Order: sequence, then C-alpha cells, then structure tokens
Amino acid sequence: LSTVDEAIQKADEAITKTERIKQAMMQKLLAEGIGHKEFRQTKIGKIPKEWVIRKIGEVINKSGKIDPTKLDNEFYYVDISSINNQTFKIINTNKIDKNNAPSRARKLIKKGNIIYATTRPYLQNIALVPQSLDNQICSTGFCVMEPDEAIISYKWLFYNVITSRFNKRIESKMKGATYPAVNDSDLYEEFISVPSIK
Repeated sequence: LSTVDEAIQKADEAITKTERIKQAMMQKLLAEGIGHKEFRQTKIGKIPKEWVIRKIGEVINKSGKIDPTKLDNEFYYVDISSINNQTFKIINTNKIDKNNAPSRARKLIKKGNIIYATTRPYLQNIALVPQSLDNQICSTGFCVMEPDEAIISYKWLFYNVITSRFNKRIESKMKGATYPAVNDSDLYEEFISVPSIK
C-alpha cells in the first residue's frame, strides 16, 4: 500500500508540474504569440507590434435579458454552481419548466459564448458554452460574452479571460464585503490584446 501511495503522490506531483508548465506556456503564447520579433509596451504589458489593444466591449456582442416564460417549453439552466472552476467547463445543469423559472434565469446563452461569474470573480467560475447548451439560459450572475467572430476568435477570448493576469485585474475592481462582485461593465471596459484573425 505504501508503494501505491508513493506512486499516486508522484503522479499527482507530475500532473501539478505539467499543469504549471501549461499555464506558463499559455500566458507566454497569449502575451507574445509565436515567432514575433518586434514588440511594443502597452497598458496590459508587452505584445507583438502587429497586435492591437481593444476593450472587451468592443470585440463582443452584448447579450440582453430574456423572459423565460416566452420560451416554447422547458430549458436547461446554468447557474454558478454548474461550473467546474478547475476545468472551466459546465458540468451540470437543471432542466426547468418555463413557468417555474428562477428569478435569476434571464440570460440567453449560445454555443461559443463565454460566461464569467461576476460574484466572487476570484473563484474563476468561467466557462465556454458547448453546442449542447446552445440557446439555453444562464443566471444573471454571469456576464455573457459573445465574441464578434469578424474581430476575435471565441477561443482567443476564452483563453485570455481564464488567465491569472486577466483575473487579477478584474479582482481589483470588486466591490462589497460579503459577496464581492463586479459588474458586466467592469468586464466590458477591460483591455485585451487582439491579433489578426489570420
């Protein structure tokens, strides 16, 4: 048993180390790209000369609220507890009849949207909406970001908003003591580097 315990511990250490390397490489890729020779300093750090800095609000289509009672029938509901903040995936949802919708079930989500929990953002309850949840509903506790695909790839935006660098900037905007939170507009005003779609 002790041999098995040691093997498990070594495997866990290797996984943790690999995860750290992956995060470091991702941070480098999102900041510097691949093969760039010339860089410039910006308000969010050093980026390749060809990239531009844009506010998130300039590269997304903002989502409005929806009245679930006007839907045809039931829907899948995503709330903050639906997110696994280690894998950044939606792991469970509730199927709800439109007439029994929670008061916070008011935001339409589509495939490729990024949902970002605005209450206690340091917990990083962030996820990419999969095809299986296209045209379903999430809580008003999320900022829903629908990338404008003519300007930015949804994957590029997603990988940027899950970085510790981005989240530290969002955490600095939190207000409130018991349930510190940010507004959707705090996210819309945050800057991100945008390479060409190509």
